[in-house]
Amino acid sequence: MNLFYTSSIALSLMSFLLGLIVYLKDRKNNLGKQWFVLSTFISGWAILLYLVASSPRAGDALNWQYLLDIVALGIPVAYFNFVVAFLGLKVRAQVWIFGAVSAMLSILSTTTFFKVGVIQKFGFYWINPGEYYFVFPLFFLVIVTYSLFLLIRAYMTEPRGSILRSQIIYQLIAGAIGFSGGATNFLPQLFNIFPFGNYFVIIYIFFVSYSILKYQLFNLKLILAELAILLLNLFLIVNIFTSHAKFDLMLNVSVFTFIFAFSIILLRGIYKDIRDRERIEGLVKEMEVANERLRAMEQQKTEFVSIASHQLRTPLTVIKGYASMILEGTFGAINDVARDALENLFKSSEEIVALVDDLLTVSRIEQGRMMLNFETINLKGLV
Repeated sequence: MNLFYTSSIALSLMSFLLGLIVYLKDRKNNLGKQWFVLSTFISGWAILLYLVASSPRAGDALNWQYLLDIVALGIPVAYFNFVVAFLGLKVRAQVWIFGAVSAMLSILSTTTFFKVGVIQKFGFYWINPGEYYFVFPLFFLVIVTYSLFLLIRAYMTEPRGSILRSQIIYQLIAGAIGFSGGATNFLPQLFNIFPFGNYFVIIYIFFVSYSILKYQLFNLKLILAELAILLLNLFLIVNIFTSHAKFDLMLNVSVFTFIFAFSIILLRGIYKDIRDRERIEGLVKEMEVANERLRAMEQQKTEFVSIASHQLRTPLTVIKGYASMILEGTFGAINDVARDALENLFKSSEEIVALVDDLLTVSRIEQGRMMLNFETINLKGLV
């Protein structure tokens, strides 16, 4: 198996698996869904490219090529839908128009307007383009360029330091690398140049998946662990396709089956730990909010007690003062029954004033307004 075949298989597997990982992180997230759709189209395109190139007969290669072109025409539309979901745009009409054009070109791709057959180039079969084949790469160019324009426009309007701005940088770099690499597959039929860009498409898939995962849910260590598991399984799958002897094939299949099952168990354990950690972090945040609310209520209570104490102290002082003046005969003589009642009133008002003073003292302590004045005293006199 030559390097072009290997790169096509690797691209197909990595595209699908990375897209699936992103989707499974948050199945309700529309961005993850659109990325999975795009990754699936790229995966299908890559495996069909391998089937075309590895076909021993021209008829088989042509049949695979028909399917390849139909799937390939879905890639720019899926990419546009992904960019729209990524930026949160509402352009339903454009989505339908691009989809309709893609469907129409898919029908035309089966006619001689697009291709008249396949011919041998670089050791495998490739398209023999028809008169209007140029429409195919032009369709790619228009939609991808427009999608990149939307990203650049959003980047220019987004404030510095925002997460979306950082993600857009990833998208622009990855998009430029990935689609430049994918465009090299038009070179054999247009300029007779070997399609060397499959490897760049793999870089695109990795970059975009990384940017989504990094800024959404998970840390870098987890992503690297997942990619290590992914690459290990990818390497084992490639070993299966490159097996020469029957024994080697059986051994490679057995090893892959064992490692794949172990990888699933390992990833499930990792995801469970993450869900538990996120649940705990959510509870901690809820407790922080509740504690903050309690602190606010405590502050309000303290302020209320302080205000209420001040408001109560004034009328109590007035009552105490008038009772004292009446007892002292300021307003004339009173009988014994009235004097007993006024003395009880005076004592009660004194007790309540003392209680209010205590409440004010507590309020000052809670608000941090209590001042302590340290003095040297005679302990004997205090006793």
